[in-house]
Amino acid sequence: MREVLADPVVPSPCISICRMVAETALCEGCFRTIPEIAGWGRMSDDERCAVWGRIDQRSAGARTQAEAEAKAKAKAKATDKAAT
Repeated sequence: MREVLADPVVPSPCISICRMVAETALCEGCFRTIPEIAGWGRMSDDERCAVWGRIDQRSAGARTQAEAEAKAKAKAKATDKAAT
């Protein structure tokens, strides 16, 4: 009798927003590199957990950068408004 494999323990981070960002070489939706995306199906759960750890770091950095950019835009807008 053939053994039926269970679903992977570590879920895929894919959220179906599959666009690579040239500046970062990361997927816009899941923050993975092309090798991480291509190799996901062959990775062990330990390797997948390691990828998730890198995703957490990358997404936190992206949020920090986005917040900094938003603050800079707001400051520039306020400065422009005060100058007129």
